Amino acid sequence: MPTQIKTFVFLDLETSSLVPMEHPEIMEICLIAVHREALLSSEYDAAVGRSTEAVVSGMGLPRVADKLSLCVYPNKQVSEKSFELTKLDNHSLSQSSKKIFDVDAAMMLKLFISRQEGPVCLVAHNGDNFDFRLLRTELRKLQQRMGEDVLCADSLKAYAETDDDRAVSYALGEIYRRAFGGNIPDAHYAEADVKALIRIMLTRAEIMCKWMDTNAVLFNDTEMYYIPSPSKKDRCRPNKSCTVDSR
Repeated sequence: MPTQIKTFVFLDLETSSLVPMEHPEIMEICLIAVHREALLSSEYDAAVGRSTEAVVSGMGLPRVADKLSLCVYPNKQVSEKSFELTKLDNHSLSQSSKKIFDVDAAMMLKLFISRQEGPVCLVAHNGDNFDFRLLRTELRKLQQRMGEDVLCADSLKAYAETDDDRAVSYALGEIYRRAFGGNIPDAHYAEADVKALIRIMLTRAEIMCKWMDTNAVLFNDTEMYYIPSPSKKDRCRPNKSCTVDSR
């Protein structure tokens, strides 16, 4: 296990459902890669960023960063709750001719990560319970794996275990509100949530980086979110008319 992570790849997924039993699939994925040195040199006191205007303008985000953002067709019906949160549904994704999460998309992610200086660590908020597990499930469906040395670390756990105040909630939106005095702009858009996570990390970059050095685990050892089923009966192809789930 490496003693010092060199690149942090911040990750967020938006999915067709929030319920594990419904076997959610990816609708949107965003990765922003930031080198350790860029994070540490951009660290700032949260008190400086309490103006909502300053936050919206992107204050404190590292200038040097790589970004990959994709919308993909989930290949099944989007739930009403997911639509309410993300503003994405089968119709809008189909109208824009978005492809499913396929081998090409998987290879794109892997190549993006391989361009970064290692050791590389994926970072997601509540990633241990959701993002990492679901991404691993989607890769497994395609018989794909991340590079064997790619790490992952849950920023929710990192923040909770390094927080002296012991706050009641460590939800991304709540941490952001306490730090900056406002809501995340465009919350539940994958790129917006990733940028919010980076801003939060910058309020305690050195502490968070060291926590992740110690606690990161191999991505390929992450449990899957669900066991992929060979059945395709619940799938909703882009060329079919799909309505938002009203259950």
